[in-house]
Amino acid sequence: MMLKITNDFNMILNENDYQAFVASIDLLSLHCPVCSVVGLFILYGHYKIFVIIDDITSGDCNIEIPVQHIQCTQCKSTHALLPTNFVPYAHIIR
Repeated sequence: MMLKITNDFNMILNENDYQAFVASIDLLSLHCPVCSVVGLFILYGHYKIFVIIDDITSGDCNIEIPVQHIQCTQCKSTHALLPTNFVPYAHIIR
């Protein structure tokens, strides 16, 4: 199960933008979507994804970002911290 967080960023264009997004999240205010407990999340590793952006000025439209995982210490479920402008499991066919 994914945990999507709404934020003030319009677009995340690189790894630094994503890290700023993660740093802006207050883990103590998050509700676990599995057990509904509040504030019992810990950082729990990451995995890499490729994000396709529409930025023709830089010439690089395919970036790799390490997505932060968090774990609920109550029920042990894990969740990815994704901004709302990321579409998980989306694939583009060319």
